[in-house]
Amino acid sequence: RNPQSPFRKLTMATSHLDIGKQLVQYYYSIYDQPAPVPAPGQPTPPHPRGAGLAGLYKPDALLDYEGTRCVGAAQIRAKLDEAPTVQRDTPNLSFDAQPTPSGLLVTVLGRLALEGQTNPITFSEVFHFVQAGPSWAISNQIFKCVFC
Repeated sequence: RNPQSPFRKLTMATSHLDIGKQLVQYYYSIYDQPAPVPAPGQPTPPHPRGAGLAGLYKPDALLDYEGTRCVGAAQIRAKLDEAPTVQRDTPNLSFDAQPTPSGLLVTVLGRLALEGQTNPITFSEVFHFVQAGPSWAISNQIFKCVFC
């Protein structure tokens, strides 16, 4: 893990909402990086977001991504690598956070656009962060696009 990331340096002395926002914003800063551009005549390389985020998950973490369950950091990394590149309306995300006996539950509601698209989609995401020594890790995560 990056020693400068909020996954490493936040403590419970900060408000639960502030901790949740910082953890999620750090997560999205990695997830939302642009996809690599292939060299002319070369296949598109895999998106490196899975490698950048895999270390933030507990080894036995669960991710439900649009109805697909991934168990463990390896499956989650593979799913994140294949997920589409998105552009999130980060300044307008809505956050809620509550403490749990083992950590912090954070919900996020916002809008995103798939790469190359202009029509935004509403999404909902839930994270369960747990303290792992001096750091935080993702134990559970649910991502769902909202089509109403």
